[in-house]
Amino acid sequence: MIPRTNIEEILHRFREQHAHEEQIIQDVYQLLREEGDKEDRIVANVSGKNKDSQNDFKFDLLETDKIYHIEQIKAICINYRLRFLDSRYFKAEIPQEAISKIKKLEKEHDTELKGYKIIAPSKLFKLEDKDDP
Repeated sequence: MIPRTNIEEILHRFREQHAHEEQIIQDVYQLLREEGDKEDRIVANVSGKNKDSQNDFKFDLLETDKIYHIEQIKAICINYRLRFLDSRYFKAEIPQEAISKIKKLEKEHDTELKGYKIIAPSKLFKLEDKDDP
């Protein structure tokens, strides 16, 4: 004998299941929008003119092997004929890896980073004169 099927109960379960799936999809879209907004803000900060070079880091979380003195950076730039300039002069696209690392640092240190500088060959910078420093 075939058991009786309660169509109303099946419809109710079906609706609940799909409502839950739709909520998950909406949550994912919201998360993606927020991440996209963060990336847009980072790109704007890197590309924009910003005199604020003070960043508030949690020093206990910093990887000291990745911190370099300004004189070390200048020496390397001179030896390899590179420029170390404000990021607003950089005309190439900021690599996704850099944006990801910035997002990670901002999350770990609960701060918004500003005052970026970039090391690159002079041809990757927008300079008024090719002999500009």
